[in-house]
Amino acid sequence: MKKICEAIKEHKIMRFWYNGGFRTVEPFCYGRSTAGNDVLRG
Repeated sequence: MKKICEAIKEHKIMRFWYNGGFRTVEPFCYGRSTAGNDVLRG
């Protein structure tokens, strides 16, 4: 979570493995859904 928060604060691009492939995003919001799942908006 720390890296995600730093990327949001510094407007950096992130690349990560998700659901069988790499994703590249500029994150702008991170939190938890009402179901308790981590959520990243980018």
